[in-house]
Amino acid sequence: MAILRRVWHLVNRRRFERELTREMQEHRDQMADPSRFGDPHRHLERSRDAWGWNWLDDAAQDLTLGLRTLIASPAFAIVATLILSFGIDLNITLYHMLQAALLRPPAIKASEDVARFLRSEPHSTSTSVSYPVADFVKQHNTVLSAVLVETSSNVGWGADASEQIEGSFVSTNWFDELGYGPVRGRLLNDALDGNTASPSVVLSFTFWQSRLGGDPNVVGSTVYVDRKPVTVVGVAPKGLPGLDFDVPDVYIPITQRDYFYPESTLLRAWNSDSVAMYGRFKSGTSRPVVREALRSTMQAISREHREISPESWLEPLMANEGFRRPRERREILTIASLIALLTSLVLIVAAANLGNLVMSRATGRVRELGVRMALGARRSRIVRQVIVEAVPVVALGTLGSLVFASTASTLIARMVALPPYLDLSIEWRVVVVAIALASLSLLVVGVLPAWKVAQQHLIDAIKDGGQDVSRALDRALIRRIMVAAQVAGSCLLLIVAGMMARSLQRVLQTDLGSTTSARRCCRFRLDDTGSPATRRDRSGTPSRIASKPIQKLTMPPSSPRRHLAAACSKPVMTWRHV
Repeated sequence: MAILRRVWHLVNRRRFERELTREMQEHRDQMADPSRFGDPHRHLERSRDAWGWNWLDDAAQDLTLGLRTLIASPAFAIVATLILSFGIDLNITLYHMLQAALLRPPAIKASEDVARFLRSEPHSTSTSVSYPVADFVKQHNTVLSAVLVETSSNVGWGADASEQIEGSFVSTNWFDELGYGPVRGRLLNDALDGNTASPSVVLSFTFWQSRLGGDPNVVGSTVYVDRKPVTVVGVAPKGLPGLDFDVPDVYIPITQRDYFYPESTLLRAWNSDSVAMYGRFKSGTSRPVVREALRSTMQAISREHREISPESWLEPLMANEGFRRPRERREILTIASLIALLTSLVLIVAAANLGNLVMSRATGRVRELGVRMALGARRSRIVRQVIVEAVPVVALGTLGSLVFASTASTLIARMVALPPYLDLSIEWRVVVVAIALASLSLLVVGVLPAWKVAQQHLIDAIKDGGQDVSRALDRALIRRIMVAAQVAGSCLLLIVAGMMARSLQRVLQTDLGSTTSARRCCRFRLDDTGSPATRRDRSGTPSRIASKPIQKLTMPPSSPRRHLAAACSKPVMTWRHV
């Protein structure tokens, strides 16, 4: 109740003080000797002390004084704000990018129940499974409410397939299970898109805007994908995430794949790990239960199909963990921690530098602080004054760091071509981290200098002009520590930067064991039937583009021998089915 009474008095303080002043004046008027009543202002101050809100008035006065000091010294205010903004900005930008791109779960419906399944064996793991296995699990399991599949490949756009775009072959329940609706038209569903009688595609929002200019009439029109006519049934929303960190241009029902590639065996090959498989757990089902239940399902498949090992199982990776294994998450956090150490070092150097500046300014004001102590101010009051005066600098630095972090995140996303569905807006977690770093910075910028200044004999500074106090502060251990931290931190950053530059130089100068002279490289797309890529002319006649590749390459006449090598950049365990 006492706290509530104090709060009530704070809210209505002006009215209470007016009533108290009026009562004191009435009481003085009734006295024969009003001088015996004492000073009404002193009684009013005692009343404020009794209610416990004097510290709030003092803080407001100190804050006002700090703002006036900053306004009177714009150069110091700008330099201090930039120093602190840069130190905090590096740290929160790292946290923001790590959170947005790697640690935040995908923005899908009930992500805590969604998992990606890896086909695992005792000595190997594949990030993909065969489509027949995924379809069998969909039909014969008791732990998953839905199974989703996806596989991506480049497809030709237009009647002559002159432009290559990324197509994503997905199950027809893809959009429903992810929890997204259309921007235009409709999305895929089992009833309308489960067969090849009416081939259809859904355009991504980015492709619709950049390639088609956001034309609203594209829905219902006929376009050509790999020279096959299809109907555009809708446009996917802009925020639709790619579960494999990719951004396809078109979504195609995977059940219609034979329409585009009649000779492909992807939908029928049990021994080809060709699709990414996702599943949604039934309510109340845990990861170990799902793993063991699907282990039994895989054993049932192996009894019917010898291509599937009886020792294989499906390992779930949860969406709220970024579809990453614990080892992968530890590696990411380890690398991020090393970078965070460097960015923290930058903040320490910046805070120490600013702390020295604040102490230097306080050293020039020792006579003023001595006068305040001579008039009755306690040391705690001096400490609080110096700290509160540093609060505007820290607050401006924090706001500046948030602005810089937002700008830096956008620039980094553009430079490294991050997917557009990533939300890089400043969220509350980033603000909390910025405030926490600002509080630590205030400890160095405000508390340590204030504590050291208040330890001096400030009243003596009135007599000698503050020379002895200034010399004592210049020789203070805390100031030497700050200077040493600046020098050591700066040297360490320079050493790390030099080592990184040297390492990069060595990488660029390393002999790879082969020469690049008299070498030519070309790239052509293999078709989905497993044979060398074919191109059809305007009449529809196929012609092999790789029939005489050596003759197609222009080699120097002086080359004594000519050889042809083919390579695929995909890791062995994630090759697409061809």
